[in-house]
Amino acid sequence: MKAQNSAAQESLSAIASQFTAFNGDLKLLQFPETKNQVLIRLENLADLFDGTPTETPTFDLNSYATALFKSANGGAVPATMIITERTLGNNQDFKEMRDNKFKWKSVDGVNPRLAQPFPEDTETSVALQP
Repeated sequence: MKAQNSAAQESLSAIASQFTAFNGDLKLLQFPETKNQVLIRLENLADLFDGTPTETPTFDLNSYATALFKSANGGAVPATMIITERTLGNNQDFKEMRDNKFKWKSVDGVNPRLAQPFPEDTETSVALQP
């Protein structure tokens, strides 16, 4: 029982360290859906009005989900873990929505005022641009 408590404490401290390491104003919501399935919603509340960050803050979602599983299961490591980005309404996968989205055929060029470089997510972390 002590080993489970210490493993859970280590997992909780790993979760806390991710929050303190995040360079921004992070809002994280968790919604349990079914057994071993959680919807995690992340948002960077930082505003460009407060200042432009030197780099885009990232959040290691893979490490967070592993630590969350460990804290709920006595330190046990998940055998498999699948992380899927969902739409804001949570009605379909984000990739599916992007593939099915209507592609406008336009003759206009790219508007430089609207073109912003968005950082790409990696396999383990999510870029949360203000």
